[in-house]
Amino acid sequence: MPTFFLPMKGLGERRDSLFTDRKLIVSFACALSLVAVTAPLPCTAQTPTSASMPGGDALLAEAKSLIEEKRAAAAFAKLAALEPKRAGEPAFDYWLGVAGFESGRLERAAIAFERALVVDPEFDSARIELGRTYLRMGSLDLAEQEFRRLLPRTSRPEGKQLLESYLAEIARLKAKQKLSSKGFVELGAGHDTNLSSTTGSFSDAIRTSFGLSGILPSGNSIKRSDDFGALNTGGDLVWRYREDRTLFATAGARLRSYKDFNDFQYGLVDVTIGHELRYGTSSLSYVAFAQAFRQDGAFVDTIANTRITNDRNSGGATIDWRAEIASNAQLTLGMQGSVYRYRSNPTQDTDQGTLNATVTFQPESLYGSTFGVGVFGGKDRAKRPLIAGTSTDVSRRNLGLRLFAQTDVRDPVSATASVGYSQRLDDSSYSRASLVEYGRDRLLDANLRLSWRLSDRWAAVPYLAYVRNRSNIALYNFSKSEGGIMIRYETE
Repeated sequence: MPTFFLPMKGLGERRDSLFTDRKLIVSFACALSLVAVTAPLPCTAQTPTSASMPGGDALLAEAKSLIEEKRAAAAFAKLAALEPKRAGEPAFDYWLGVAGFESGRLERAAIAFERALVVDPEFDSARIELGRTYLRMGSLDLAEQEFRRLLPRTSRPEGKQLLESYLAEIARLKAKQKLSSKGFVELGAGHDTNLSSTTGSFSDAIRTSFGLSGILPSGNSIKRSDDFGALNTGGDLVWRYREDRTLFATAGARLRSYKDFNDFQYGLVDVTIGHELRYGTSSLSYVAFAQAFRQDGAFVDTIANTRITNDRNSGGATIDWRAEIASNAQLTLGMQGSVYRYRSNPTQDTDQGTLNATVTFQPESLYGSTFGVGVFGGKDRAKRPLIAGTSTDVSRRNLGLRLFAQTDVRDPVSATASVGYSQRLDDSSYSRASLVEYGRDRLLDANLRLSWRLSDRWAAVPYLAYVRNRSNIALYNFSKSEGGIMIRYETE
């Protein structure tokens, strides 16, 4: 399935002062003509003692300190553990909401601030935080409502200026919310150590797989390495027609040209269209996709005097359900149905069904990092036999595991890494070798990608990738690695 960008639940990765400057919010609370009476924010940027905290609570003082140390996830975990006992205390709900906001748990933050305001409708600090939370979630009407409720309560210029800044931001977002778009272009170069994923000992592999001696490699069976240039481009279109419902579409194209082996240059185009429905802390998305891959590969003579290429068309659909399962973890369950059609080699055509489950989490000790583990399994069902009149085909089963991580190494550098392992088991006997009844493959892949943000629109993206397959059919043993760097330009 092609890679695509789902619309964010909030306002993406925008991190300007309207969202992040808590000292500004403290100043705002002090600027209100009627400051919150139940649990006011102290009019200072310093961490208060337990005696000066709302409610005189040492736990809340500790939570505030953790938040100021950019350990909001740890603060949220401490407070969430006591939520069943202390929910309804305005001071407790306020700091639970702040911790939730700062750690990205926006739905939980909104619920906490709403509880605080039910008990004390004049808790202005909670109301402005609720407005900010709605704004980050993309609930613009609700955010505007909260900010407008606060306008009559401030007579000082600082407070009015901040509220007007929020309202101006809402007006700007409303103007573009219904329809937005963004795109990118990447240009770069790299090196591929094994263009056709070929075994390094072809003659021995033919002997042990088919009992034939003295066969030399030809066509795609020759192991080749080469330098390449690459050009990638793509974009997405998002239409949020309701605050909890979004339609989106993406399109992308990739071109790669090799220095010495022009037959292996390729082009790829993919498109997706989907819909996301959000409800509470869960979401459900439906995506349809299609992809066209074109590559000639090395020329091989055939009995029919036709050229077999690597050209492939594919398409399908996915359904994904996501839900929060802990204060710092999310579960995704999905299924995918897809078809693969080879233009000049129809015996390889398959229909594929896959089930997957993924858990992502943000450790409290590694603020700003996300880790995940996913499992998947599926079946490829061949559309026709390898030889007419026989039952032997390329049907197979797959089972695998993938680990991945994303972290901000140091501003402006971020990193993404993944390691995957999967097994393939042939369903049909002697489908890939005459001396091995059922093929079994074990595939290992690893990827590392860095992004160095040069400016708001430009980034340098170096990457490394490694793939190794181990099979009981020697002809399918191979390893390859690839590395390169792309220069990326983004627009919206």
